[in-house]
Amino acid sequence: MTDKKQPEQQDDLTELDNLKEPEEQPEPGDYDPGADDAAQQQLEAAADAAQQQAAASAMVTVSVIEAALSMMYPGVQIAPVQKQAIIQKLAPVLMKYNAGGMPPWMAAYKEELELAGAVGLAGFAVWQQIKAMKAKEVKEAAEGAADGKEPEPQAA
Repeated sequence: MTDKKQPEQQDDLTELDNLKEPEEQPEPGDYDPGADDAAQQQLEAAADAAQQQAAASAMVTVSVIEAALSMMYPGVQIAPVQKQAIIQKLAPVLMKYNAGGMPPWMAAYKEELELAGAVGLAGFAVWQQIKAMKAKEVKEAAEGAADGKEPEPQAA
């Protein structure tokens, strides 16, 4: 007989002692309905926020357009019903194209673009005022010439 050592046989009970208790957290492959619900709520909240942002952007856009029109053509206004219709139709378009926000490549220059827009609108308003003053002077000069009187010079 050969004198080979047999591997030690372990008792079945000691193998059971080595087993661990199941972990409380599910393994990555396990389905967790609570996580699905939380993810769904986050998606809905993000969608609601995007819709609100798009609606706000549409409202601001319509207001800026109306302000520009009223500067170019004094007295021109957009009716409230028409403004609401435009806002309702514009908001989904803004949602479709990046939720009414700026494209990522342009977002870095947001403040500069806002400044340029504000200065541009102010400059346009000043130009309109100068144009109106000159038109008034021409009109007064024409009326004065028709009356046979010299127009009085105005101090600058």
